[in-house]
Amino acid sequence: MTSIADRSASSPSSDVHVAIAEMVRHLASAGPRDLDQVLDDLAAGAVHNIDGAEEASISIAGRKRTLVIEAATGELAEVHNKIQNSTGQGPCLSAIWEEPLVRITDLHDETRWPQYTPDARATIPYRSILSVRLHTGSEPLGSLSLYATPPHAFAPESEEIASIFAAHASAAWTAAVRGAQFEDALASRDIIAQAKGMVMERFGIDAMEAFGLLSKLSQDTNTRVIEVARKLLDAEARGITPS
Repeated sequence: MTSIADRSASSPSSDVHVAIAEMVRHLASAGPRDLDQVLDDLAAGAVHNIDGAEEASISIAGRKRTLVIEAATGELAEVHNKIQNSTGQGPCLSAIWEEPLVRITDLHDETRWPQYTPDARATIPYRSILSVRLHTGSEPLGSLSLYATPPHAFAPESEEIASIFAAHASAAWTAAVRGAQFEDALASRDIIAQAKGMVMERFGIDAMEAFGLLSKLSQDTNTRVIEVARKLLDAEARGITPS
């Protein structure tokens, strides 16, 4: 199957909106997928669809105003995030917590972040950076960042497309997270059902009593029911009789 990044790069700018919508439909129709795969496709799709972008990264907002990189098309995005985390400054951080779109037209002339800028200049080759907030409703989720080697690489049209892409990416990311949570919920339900069946057979009790026993074990051990169920099934598999 053709990847998102391998799609034709010859679409005229008037068709970029359609290309982005097609990409999101593709992600939505692909069925359950690993969240990392979805984010990798989104990062690759950003480079493919946004004029001027050479590399892209997707980061989530971590604790204490930090960044946690989730996907990147190149290794330097990791380096860039480390600089921002160590200095507490930078375009990706500002895009998440201060303004929804931050553009560096030339890193060599940048003065907004005095602690971040010297390290960034010395470490990364990119002089143009465009960071756009990713969000769920009113809550910041993270940022999409685009990188280019020459200065002034991102035209106003690129900013517009990046903002549209970020909105679609936020929706696709949220859908992927919900899908993963749903899959986890189904898996948890199956594990609890297996453990409940084992307890019913072992102690000759009905389903309600078996679940009550699992709940009591959960409360007594300050452990979630799903973890109690996993431990019981693991003990059964290893031939250890639950007491």
